[in-house]
Amino acid sequence: MTNELQPFDTQRSSRHGDRRSPETARDLEAAAFLVSPEGAAALVALEETDLGDARTLEILTHLRRTLPPDLAGAALTQARLRRRAVAKFPAANRMFFTAEALEQASGWEPALNRAAQIDAAAPPGPVLDLGCGIGGDLIALAQSRPVVAYELDPVRARFAVANAAALGLADRVTVHAADWTAARRTGQLPAAAAAFADPARRSEGRRLFSLHTMQPPLAELLMLAGEVPALAVKVMPGVEMDEVPPQCSVEFVSHAGTCKEAVLWFGRGDAPARWAAVHQAGGWLTLADDGRTPPSGDVSPGMVLYEPDPAVIRAGALAPLCER
Repeated sequence: MTNELQPFDTQRSSRHGDRRSPETARDLEAAAFLVSPEGAAALVALEETDLGDARTLEILTHLRRTLPPDLAGAALTQARLRRRAVAKFPAANRMFFTAEALEQASGWEPALNRAAQIDAAAPPGPVLDLGCGIGGDLIALAQSRPVVAYELDPVRARFAVANAAALGLADRVTVHAADWTAARRTGQLPAAAAAFADPARRSEGRRLFSLHTMQPPLAELLMLAGEVPALAVKVMPGVEMDEVPPQCSVEFVSHAGTCKEAVLWFGRGDAPARWAAVHQAGGWLTLADDGRTPPSGDVSPGMVLYEPDPAVIRAGALAPLCER
């Protein structure tokens, strides 16, 4: 397996199927620069620099002594994104991001936990990462298995390749800058032991809350679920339970006290219908909905009210939490 970026149709844009825009071409040029040795040198030079907004003009003036203005701006933006990404990825200073992809990325701990669950649930073989973004889950999955990834956005796909290489996983990863649903419909989607899908949950800047309005929609994912032994689908934490298919389980994931996301699990017959995975200092705490009503009692003056973690509330796992 190789980390080479597979060809992308250069006559089509990443999202809408029309001619590639000048903006996309400039973004690809900037991405190619950032992952090059010259880009690496520019980013290293900024590692110890104060990147505050007040110094923007000063930093850009310095960078433009050796770089064209657009590439100088790309280097400064990337350096700032790496600073922000430290909260999500321990190796952020070696990785590449876009602002939107960083915001959407799960973060390292949730990605590792999900990858471990996929590894335990699936038979031997490669994993598909469908909608890999900049590769946050990709590099977690590649810790234990070969991964074939698909990503519509060519800039994110290039960064996913670079991130895998930066973490020494180049030989375990193949990234296709293409539409995985088209590959599936034409029989070109590789056979795999498991798949992880991260559908788009925004359209023209608007957040989507229904499973049926994701891209690709739930119907496409249900067909995929019948073709792989195990499938995990990342969805919004506020997913409507009446939209969840009966053949899957739902995991609500909490990190740093926030319910970050939910995951629909297919092919895990031993899993409870709903459960919460809460990250704590000592690892992950798992609490499942067992159908019981939480205990109740009289409230006296001076008693302290504790609000459970939002993932536990969403999973309906209050009864087992009260027993701890």
